[in-house]
Amino acid sequence: MKNPFSTFTSGLGGDRGRLVDPYLALPMAAALIGGNGNSGGMSNALMAGMYGMQARRERQDQQAQRNQTVDYLNRNRPDLAEAYAAGVPMNVITQELFKKPDERKIMQDASGRQRYVDTGDYVFGDVGPDPKQAEKDFETEQKLRKEYSGLGTVKSFGEQTQAYQRVIDSARNPSPAGDLALIFNYMKVLDPGSVVRESEFATAAASGAFGDRIQAAYERIRSGKRLSDEQRRDFVREAGELFEGAAGLHGRTNEYYTGVAGQYGIDPTRIVTQTPNIGVMDPNWNIDTFLPLTPEAGLPGQSPTGGALPQGVTEDDIQFTMEKYGISREDVLRRMAE
Repeated sequence: MKNPFSTFTSGLGGDRGRLVDPYLALPMAAALIGGNGNSGGMSNALMAGMYGMQARRERQDQQAQRNQTVDYLNRNRPDLAEAYAAGVPMNVITQELFKKPDERKIMQDASGRQRYVDTGDYVFGDVGPDPKQAEKDFETEQKLRKEYSGLGTVKSFGEQTQAYQRVIDSARNPSPAGDLALIFNYMKVLDPGSVVRESEFATAAASGAFGDRIQAAYERIRSGKRLSDEQRRDFVREAGELFEGAAGLHGRTNEYYTGVAGQYGIDPTRIVTQTPNIGVMDPNWNIDTFLPLTPEAGLPGQSPTGGALPQGVTEDDIQFTMEKYGISREDVLRRMAE
């Protein structure tokens, strides 16, 4: 019959001296003392020894794991390694080591990309543009541009811009044909939705469809005369005032669509059209420099020779006569002086 003690000691690698290991010796001694040295006590002693061996292995594994942890701390978290060496329990060290960082709030911007709320930085800053997102942005841009361009106020302002530029161009080189174009485009600034073509304008103006003032001016041009300097200035001045008001409305429309474009992360200059710096919108605009009055025409409140107006005659009287009969200011004053 095989000696159970020999079987047990063979599990120790034949090293009976390891029996002095307290993890083995103490449990075995307790079992033998409790069994008074009989065979039952010996079996209990062997079982206790095996449990002791298991406990020793577990302790060795724990120590090896602890050593690995300390080595990791020395290489990566020297602050925690110092704390452990100072006596801080390992369970506290491991809690701190695996502690989650404070979570930062994240929100999605108008373009669909995620940003940190506290700094505004992209969560994935090194990620290139998403092709699908770029396609989506392009579609949004097209829709916004189509919506903006389809607005009645935007279309009207485009027509007014072109007409006002023609008013200025026509006034630069006075001639009967230029004066006719000036009056026609003045009417387009006044009423950009008008469907009257330039070829039809003369007939409508002659019939008085645009009022006595336009009719009188047209009759003067048809007779082969040019508009007076004062008449030309009046049309340019009034066209400028009309265009300035339209530009203000256009600017408010642009502000709204600029804000909408910004919410979608789209460059607003790809959506809205800016007001050009022409005429009254040019900071350096001065109508007296652009259209100076000739000495013969005189200035408001003066006769052609520079003297005072005839007694009882007002500037309104002169303007009324000019418009009614389609004659120049100097002709009105000359006839009053006769």
